Amino acid sequence: MRSGVENFVIDAKFLVESAAHAFCGAPLMATPDDVDQTFVFGFTRDLLRLRLSLGIQSFTCVFTSDEKSSDIIFRAVDFMRELQIPHLYEQKGQRGPIFKSLAGNAAWIVSRDMSLAQLVCADRHLIIPQEDGEFSVIT
Repeated sequence: MRSGVENFVIDAKFLVESAAHAFCGAPLMATPDDVDQTFVFGFTRDLLRLRLSLGIQSFTCVFTSDEKSSDIIFRAVDFMRELQIPHLYEQKGQRGPIFKSLAGNAAWIVSRDMSLAQLVCADRHLIIPQEDGEFSVIT
């Protein structure tokens, strides 16, 4: 599909939503001080699957949050920070300008947010992950 290493911008919103519902709130993994890390595990699993499915080598993961989701998002952001994985966290941020500024250096945007289709051009494409694990591409 692609040649060389191309940059991806991954909208973490769909990964966060998927991981938040994956284990039905069951606390399956906890730290020694009893902090539930099940969400972080699910998020990481889904991110690794996405990278494998699309052959992603270079990416920046973008997190935006609202009041109700900020706690679980912060856990994923903290994990990314600890592993030194490129990411951007904007609390209550405007998504459009964030993606517009990052898209200049990316050949691919991965998101379910169809409003990001306006960033598609000759050398930038939008990959839309579907619920069934397949992908749609806007070029």
